[in-house]
Amino acid sequence: MAIATTPLGFQKPDGNELVRNGNDTIALNAQKSQELFVNARARLASLEAKADFTGDPLELNDSAVAETLTTGVESQAALEARLEVQVPPVVAGVIATDPTVLESAATMAASTAGLVPVFKSSTAYTAGQKVIAPSGDVVAAKVNFTSGASYSISNWNPSTQDGRIGTLESIKWQRGELPASTNLDTMYNATEVGAWKISTAPAANSITGLPAGENALGVFTLDPGIGFQTYRTYSTGKFWVRSLSSVTSHTWTAWKDLNIDAVPQKGNIANSTDLNAMYTAAHEGVWNVASSTAAATMTNLPEARAGKIHVFNIAGGSIAAQWFMTYAGGLWYRSVANLTGPVWNAWTNLIATAPVPVVTEPGLKHQVRANTAKAVSGGPLGTGGKPFIILRFDDWHTEFGTNVAPILQSYDMPCIMACTVDMVAASVGAAQIQSWHVNDGFQVVNHSYSHGPASTDAQLVHEIIESADAHETNMPAVKIHTWTMPGTGAGTPYGGYIDSTEEAAYNTTAGKLLYSRHGHVAGARGGWLPRQGGIVDGQGHTTFESSTVAAFQDLVNSAKKAGAVSLTMMAHPGVLGTAGKMSWADFGTCMAWLAGERDAGNLMVGTATGMLALDSTTSYRHNLLTGVFNSLDGWTGSGWTVGGGFATSPASTATLSTTGRWDACPSVKGGAREVYVRVRSSAANSVKVRLSTVSTVLTKEKTFAVPGDGAWHDLRIFFSVPHSADVGASIYINSTTGVTFDVQQANMYAV
Repeated sequence: MAIATTPLGFQKPDGNELVRNGNDTIALNAQKSQELFVNARARLASLEAKADFTGDPLELNDSAVAETLTTGVESQAALEARLEVQVPPVVAGVIATDPTVLESAATMAASTAGLVPVFKSSTAYTAGQKVIAPSGDVVAAKVNFTSGASYSISNWNPSTQDGRIGTLESIKWQRGELPASTNLDTMYNATEVGAWKISTAPAANSITGLPAGENALGVFTLDPGIGFQTYRTYSTGKFWVRSLSSVTSHTWTAWKDLNIDAVPQKGNIANSTDLNAMYTAAHEGVWNVASSTAAATMTNLPEARAGKIHVFNIAGGSIAAQWFMTYAGGLWYRSVANLTGPVWNAWTNLIATAPVPVVTEPGLKHQVRANTAKAVSGGPLGTGGKPFIILRFDDWHTEFGTNVAPILQSYDMPCIMACTVDMVAASVGAAQIQSWHVNDGFQVVNHSYSHGPASTDAQLVHEIIESADAHETNMPAVKIHTWTMPGTGAGTPYGGYIDSTEEAAYNTTAGKLLYSRHGHVAGARGGWLPRQGGIVDGQGHTTFESSTVAAFQDLVNSAKKAGAVSLTMMAHPGVLGTAGKMSWADFGTCMAWLAGERDAGNLMVGTATGMLALDSTTSYRHNLLTGVFNSLDGWTGSGWTVGGGFATSPASTATLSTTGRWDACPSVKGGAREVYVRVRSSAANSVKVRLSTVSTVLTKEKTFAVPGDGAWHDLRIFFSVPHSADVGASIYINSTTGVTFDVQQANMYAV
């Protein structure tokens, strides 16, 4: 007799003869039945436990199991069919009530008897039936129809999704490097959707389909379904867009540069605006999110930051899209494919943001940064016991450029500018701020990102760390060393951090972030007349915008009487010149008086980094030039001669020139410098002093009227050593009228 083994493991005689050892066969089959029963019971019990089913473990499936155990393999299909019907609703119920399941919200599970299937071609769908589109979005059929060979968004409506899916979509959109030699004209498939980086020059040069003449590094994005491409460059800040003019022939429109092409400028978005309502043809154009404060009042904005919103109404008004470009460098996108009761797709973050860092060793980091900040002065900055005055101007950069800068430049005065990233971007722009920093010695200090309060870790990192990083990214020639606290109007604006207490520096998250990122943290605990060479962190300032000329002079005179102290005097350019405040005429008078006190040798006027290195016991200051003229060694000048400790020009406009080099001491990059030239002339003269670097980031000149009285006169201009590849700055001195004159000294002092 032949014994066959069934798929379930039973021994089945063929029936051709008597059963040999029949008792053994029966026993084996009984054992196999028991094993199958136990396994089936365990599997069902596991499923029922997850569904919180408290009845008989076999109540749902007794008949199917019994049938399987009695008739064998022929009933296995019946069991599987029963499980296929009964299990999906149970699993869907578990998913719908489990908050840890990210990709299936309760609303999704409740609206379907089973789980949402993946889209299939050549399949009949009914109106409202949901599928998972190739992009990963859950969509619902608009009408009854049979799908074609490929997915078409025109047949589907977006479905309400769990907002948490946005996290997964952001990850999905990060596609990595765009392969070299890619042809962008052929990138319109769903499998290519996402944000692609172009981060090497060879790759950029090999890619075809980019805007004509454009090969800057950047981020390239492809939109799902509607055939939309964007290209944002890193270095030039351009933002290009184009779309498919023909979906069937895959013909693209010309690239458009949104920075220069004719795009409607719509102005500021009103506070409390709902971005979901901005999709009509009347909304199309570029809108300003004026500040982080304004952004916080708006709904359906992906993050509360200042920037620009570009609204598109395309495809004959049937599709809309929004791009949100933050001044922090963020890039967000979303679209809506049905403008009848529009339901927007979730915002997608096309440029991933860094996680909140853990603040480790803030004290050590601060000490390292403090040493770096002091090093920009090239060593101790000697004052000889004179007071050191710092002029500080907070915010209001347009007013600073219109009213403050010209007066400071006329009296050859340095200062510090307290800058927020948002306010810089919304006013004169980073390029202008950098130019003032480099060419005028108006030193940039960090004043936060938005000037608003912060409490969460992410907000604190944004206001403190990301602001310093953004300043240095937006202004490559600038190095941030100093922090000045913004007046936010809140009692404890940074999560318990109060800059008047020492404990706040090391007992709060804000304090740890501040001191780990900056070499100098100004505050309100050091008084406003601290001794030179003492502790500079936490030092305060005095505000003079409401002072009279006499009161301003009294403040400075108090520093003169104290001797070896520093005094920071602050004003808001937007407050000066207003009713009840110091007038612009009085401000000019104060600056003229202060310059006179400086030129008389009664005080010094400097910057924040200079204050870090003050030493009242010496008059030494690091000099990038040789100073006095005992020879023309290192200098060139046709017809110039040296004798008696000074150089004499010919009766012409011939230039005397040399280079103040810092390649041997690169640590001075970022520090402010005073070009101090001492000249005399026996006839009325015009003497020009010019500075320049090879990169041209530094290009500064000024012509001085020199009296013909034969006395020595001091000429000053200020600049900051740029963070650039330059090895030094060339200095040129000449008479513009051809009158002979003498040069006794030429210096580039730290200040």
